[in-house]
Amino acid sequence: MSTTDESRGEPLHPAYFQTRFRQEADQRTDWPEQFAIISAHATTGERWSAEQNEAAHEALGHELERLDVWIESVTGYSPETGHAEPSYAAVLPLDEARALGRQFRQDAIFHVHADELSLTRCHEGAQVVPVGSFRERLDSVNEYGHSDASMDDDDPWLRISDERFRASIDARLVDDAQAAAEGGRVLQPQAGFTIGDVILDAALSPDDRASLAPDLESGYWPMDDLVEFLSWISGVGTIIECSVTDSMVSSAWGLGQFTIGNRGYVYYITDYEGFDHGTPQVLGAWEPVDDQVAKHECVVSCCARTWDAIGLPPLLGQWVSGDPDLLIACLLRVLTEPVGRRASWDGIVDTILSTEWLHFRSRAGLAAVSEHFSIPYVRLSEAIRSVEASGFLSRVASDETSLTEREAVAALYLGCLTWALEPEPDGS
Repeated sequence: MSTTDESRGEPLHPAYFQTRFRQEADQRTDWPEQFAIISAHATTGERWSAEQNEAAHEALGHELERLDVWIESVTGYSPETGHAEPSYAAVLPLDEARALGRQFRQDAIFHVHADELSLTRCHEGAQVVPVGSFRERLDSVNEYGHSDASMDDDDPWLRISDERFRASIDARLVDDAQAAAEGGRVLQPQAGFTIGDVILDAALSPDDRASLAPDLESGYWPMDDLVEFLSWISGVGTIIECSVTDSMVSSAWGLGQFTIGNRGYVYYITDYEGFDHGTPQVLGAWEPVDDQVAKHECVVSCCARTWDAIGLPPLLGQWVSGDPDLLIACLLRVLTEPVGRRASWDGIVDTILSTEWLHFRSRAGLAAVSEHFSIPYVRLSEAIRSVEASGFLSRVASDETSLTEREAVAALYLGCLTWALEPEPDGS
């Protein structure tokens, strides 16, 4: 099957070909022989606010009512990301459907003829690309947001709908005034909350909450386990990991991420061999999910607000790993502009001076830090000379250090804590 619109020579976005459709069980209908499926939400690659999307969807509905054609509500969604767009199925000639798509700023629409689902761009004469059977891509969902076939009346997990879950988690977040992400959005909790709080809030009934609460509050629930029950959560991964290996009980903790639709979330990865129980705590969010600047600002803000409470640098165990640029940005924010208690540069300097493979300006040590953190060797060499001579701390106290010098000292400190970065002795 070609995925290219030959009339323009442009590839159709792969997300179109993953799309499935769903409708409420009580909306089952005898589908017409031929109809189009049109959305008014932001087309692929564009970013609109929720208010813009809702207004456009409502306007499309009014326009179809004015045309006095057969219409049916249907939601197109991605089974991989959970992103969903309310749409309308409408009996319209293909050219009129394309024109309506153009009117509502759409790149493409779906078309169904004798159950054959196709995709076409909205410009005149665009190629119609077959996708498959419409009915095979149509899911009927019950009031809980799950397909009828998967519903188990005895399982309260299956009565938690993605709509209620998303509404609950997003209602607990507000815009983060400390984060600057042009074009994106960064959010923080109004008050501390966990995924378990969201689950209980999204549960269908008091009986379901009573059934779920004991397990959620007493057991350890990593995100990988929760995803088994909450299928709309995806993109689970680690952002920053701290660990201890030289102790009787090894442990690891840090910051993780997960995705729901077009929003990414940062959460606290708990120490599963320690005393933390229950479900992960949500620390922040960003959108759109693919905006790396917004994600960066979100993680830095989370560190500034929580570093001393959950043990992130410089209050941590023995080792740390993560994106080098992000680690430096987080550490500098904690040292200069934290939301709460500010860390001390004295501890940073003490760690550098007590690390043998960096002390006395080891060439191999500085080279390893330079390569890992992409900071010029000469800048690191100057920074460690300043640290050894106590010049750095005196200039910090009088606010006379430059950003490049602070970055170099931060890299030296993080180099002392980065797993497997210690080089072989060079004899210097």
